[in-house]
Amino acid sequence: LDLTKFDKDRISAAANTAIAKVNAEATQFGFPGTPSIRVTGPGGSMTVDGTLEAITTGVQKVSGAAG
Repeated sequence: LDLTKFDKDRISAAANTAIAKVNAEATQFGFPGTPSIRVTGPGGSMTVDGTLEAITTGVQKVSGAAG
């Protein structure tokens, strides 16, 4: 790894632009942080955190299996 190039690229305008775009998209979809997952089904879409419990609940809700 060329650390000099890595550090230069990491603080570049292109990197900052790419990061800002990804952050804006994540905010638009309601991602609170990482890990976050977007689940979609017949009952709609929702964003959940990356725990198994949250994913399971989210899948049940958007599939119509949870009441």
